[in-house]
Amino acid sequence: MIPGVPERRSFDYVRHGTVDLFAALNIAAGKVIGKLSAQHRAVDFRDFLDQIDRQVDPALTIHVICDNLSTHKAPVVHQWLLAHPRFVLHFTPTYSSWINQVERWLAELQRRCLERGVFCSLQELTTALEQWIKLWNENAQPFGWLARLARSDVSKNVEILVLRHEVAVLRHQVAFPKPDWADRAVIAALARLLPRHLRIQRIVMPGTLLAWHRRLVKKKCHRTPAGPGGDP
Repeated sequence: MIPGVPERRSFDYVRHGTVDLFAALNIAAGKVIGKLSAQHRAVDFRDFLDQIDRQVDPALTIHVICDNLSTHKAPVVHQWLLAHPRFVLHFTPTYSSWINQVERWLAELQRRCLERGVFCSLQELTTALEQWIKLWNENAQPFGWLARLARSDVSKNVEILVLRHEVAVLRHQVAFPKPDWADRAVIAALARLLPRHLRIQRIVMPGTLLAWHRRLVKKKCHRTPAGPGGDP
């Protein structure tokens, strides 16, 4: 980039291959267990669970939070879980994978490692991912829910109210978020009561809902969801 010149991106690119990343975030310590695979099959997920089993203290019960992908519920996974009773799988509601904290970590991976990256081979991409995960674990910090970081009980309660309202809107309008004027007024009114740092760093900001609404109205498109775990 050159100073004074707006950022530009090429419309075309050459894909040199893709790799699937399995990631497990320890929400207490912030460390990540990662596994790269050529595909996202049930046997690959089972192998990833094996890797977690080897790296976590045998005395601990492991709660794994997943989205509703069918791979995570395949018979081969069920058989593995029966042989490893300390593993307990929990599934996020459909179209709600954003509440899983590992999604926040994946956003950091995209921003700090993949964005603007140039990878001329699959090996380069794999090496970059492995090195970044190693670097992250050396300086790991847990993510904090913003509702718990509020300075006062009033701010905390308002934060919880906003989250509950947004979840309610998304739950009723998962195909294409289109809040009516009443919803928009409530979101705007509650958001004004939040401290500025909470408004800026929210997981789902009220402005995000309204941006979806404006974009969909402008394009006049009504699409079906991409699948479990995808954007609403």
